[in-house]
Amino acid sequence: MKKLLSITLAILMCLSLGLTLVSCDEIIEEVEALSDELGSEVQLPTEEATVGADGISKEEWQEAVAHDNFTNVTIEYELENSAGEKQHHIVKITEDKVYRKMTAMMGGEEFTHELCFTDENAKTQGKMFVDIFLSLLAERENFVYDMEAGVYNAPEKVSATVDTGEGYTAKETMEKGQVKFAKDGSLEYFTCDLTEEAYEGATLLNTGKYAAKWTFKDYGKTEITAEEAAVADDIIPKE
Repeated sequence: MKKLLSITLAILMCLSLGLTLVSCDEIIEEVEALSDELGSEVQLPTEEATVGADGISKEEWQEAVAHDNFTNVTIEYELENSAGEKQHHIVKITEDKVYRKMTAMMGGEEFTHELCFTDENAKTQGKMFVDIFLSLLAERENFVYDMEAGVYNAPEKVSATVDTGEGYTAKETMEKGQVKFAKDGSLEYFTCDLTEEAYEGATLLNTGKYAAKWTFKDYGKTEITAEEAAVADDIIPKE
């Protein structure tokens, strides 16, 4: 047992520290020899942490989807309606800016538009955008962990209403939701069939139904280039 413990510790040092004085090949040879002695295979430790059959806890879930995690991040999301019309969006959120770019295929034509918000407008835009998808991910109990696939599925319909400011609200309804977290616990992607209803007060302004996918990357490393920052923040392009 002492020999097995010493070999295990040596393996951990080799994998995590990369010590030049320890030969991984020699360690593996010792493991193979020990396996022969014990009559069974000795498993090497892996770098990837394992998650139990029920997935992460409610507390871990809330930590992963906390709003503060999305103050410096790049988010790409895609929307496709029943007619096959697609939108591709890039959203870059930094401490003082929010850059957005949309490319859409509608009626066989491609449209592209960019926006960059600064200061208070950036805070408002960033919060509103993040609130929309986080509202659908807020409750851990809405999701069931699929250990084999490593994803969390929402078997039931989930709805949430987001205040978008100045009397406007958006009701978001998720069906077939699926969430994947990266090894470090950060949100990697989120997909669902999305129904979005926009309201002014109690008046329904618009309804959209999409196959939606959000992908998250560059946490803490997102930068908005000078060219992107120079884009106006007008919804209607200037002539």
